[in-house]
Amino acid sequence: MSPEQVSGSGVDFRSDLYALGCILHQLVCGEPPFSAPQALTVMMQHLGTPPPANGERPWRDDRTRAGRIGQRPVGVHAPLRTG
Repeated sequence: MSPEQVSGSGVDFRSDLYALGCILHQLVCGEPPFSAPQALTVMMQHLGTPPPANGERPWRDDRTRAGRIGQRPVGVHAPLRTG
């Protein structure tokens, strides 16, 4: 669930891109970007916890992952264009 969905803000294509980034994170890293025993805790992590750094991955560039799993939709996917 994207941060804007958790907070009740407007949802657009960036919510889908956020979800895709979370799925890709789990595929590559073998675990979701955030986890906790309760769903509410996970939702709160999506709202304000920075994506976890992982220096053990071959790309070693957390800026790429952080840019796709950002909590603020404005500017997160600025290079992407629609229409």
